[in-house]
Amino acid sequence: MSESLPTPTQPKISHRLAVRTLFLILVLGAVYFSYTWWKDKSQDLTDLKPATTRGWLAAVEYQQDGQQVVTFSPDGKVVASPGWKPGMTDRDLTWNPSGNRLFFVSDREDNNFNIFRWNPTDGSDPVRKTTGSRSRGEPQFNRESAEDSDKSALITSGGFVLEYTPKDMSTRQVLPPLGRDIVQSSDEEGGGSTGQFSGAYEKFGNSFKIARWCKQKTWIAAVMRRDQGEVLILQNLAPNAEGKLPRPLPVAAGEHVDFDVNPKDGTIVFVVQGFQWPDETQIPAEFRKGNKVTRPFAHLVGHIDPDAKANEGPLAASKDDEISFGSPSISPDGASVVLVAGKYENGSLSPKALAAAPIQQGGMNLAARLAIGEVYEPVWSPDGETIAFAERQKSGKRAIVTIHKDGSGRTVLGGDTGNFGNPSFSPQLK
Repeated sequence: MSESLPTPTQPKISHRLAVRTLFLILVLGAVYFSYTWWKDKSQDLTDLKPATTRGWLAAVEYQQDGQQVVTFSPDGKVVASPGWKPGMTDRDLTWNPSGNRLFFVSDREDNNFNIFRWNPTDGSDPVRKTTGSRSRGEPQFNRESAEDSDKSALITSGGFVLEYTPKDMSTRQVLPPLGRDIVQSSDEEGGGSTGQFSGAYEKFGNSFKIARWCKQKTWIAAVMRRDQGEVLILQNLAPNAEGKLPRPLPVAAGEHVDFDVNPKDGTIVFVVQGFQWPDETQIPAEFRKGNKVTRPFAHLVGHIDPDAKANEGPLAASKDDEISFGSPSISPDGASVVLVAGKYENGSLSPKALAAAPIQQGGMNLAARLAIGEVYEPVWSPDGETIAFAERQKSGKRAIVTIHKDGSGRTVLGGDTGNFGNPSFSPQLK
């Protein structure tokens, strides 16, 4: 009777190897998941530290060689952004809606314009928050109150409009629309891709200058550049019954166009300098006289509700270049707008005064003159009590000036110690 052979046992060395292999797998797994968690969270770790910026004011300082972002603390002290060197250009500054960080565009790295984020209250360096070789510009967060306003912003890149998410530095193209389904972008988002609305958008311009959300992000208002000037268009983001987005709506065109979004109702106040017809194929017959095309006015301050899809009565219209307007800024309560007024000379506005007017038809007839002189770029404080603007001094440099909304309480920041522009109040109220 034959005996069955005993089951061979695994050598001790093989057993140890198996244990070590299993242990290594567990360690690598833990490291991978830890790295994944860290990569996701570390993108925005600095946001975990809140910044108290109430009363702070940001601006650009024009240096002898370049531009540098600075801030003015509530006591008037100038805080310059670290890491800047002569020859660098900081621009397009804006606070996120919580006021927790200041965002700006700069060529500080790679000789390419990227978006940086900075906490000016703790002495830290600005942090680069975009990647890739394509330049970025004009970050614009949603002005209307919403819980997710800090989450993303509209930016321009390569002539397109992208939605930019600071947390993971991702972007996706929104103008021209790529259809209802928008693909997550890569480094070269939008590069050469014109999408299904190429014909409609090419009719009005060839690149985007700036874009902002309005009407609780159901619309985008944007200025497009074209060979002869600029065009303000509106894009409805709600697909129709067939799942397609409506065509863009031209609002106004001119040599220069600027606008602001009302933070209360999402309507738009816009200025046109050097009126042009947005679409030459749609010029009314009364403005055609043979081969000659006339225009209803030279310069305009207009108001439009995107949902109404029609211009409301203008705040002001000028027949000649003796009076023109620029840099509209709507008050936090949505009731009034402050503008620069002056003459239109040699293709640009020559500023003469700062005026505030109610947002209504003929509102400029009720305007209050707040300041006289070479004034630029007015902005409101978040409580609506103060207005800041840049003003040319006798030295030729520009200082930042703040006044009460009635024009009183004039305070000069910077004086002749620097040359400043583009002021921006932190939106923090508490």
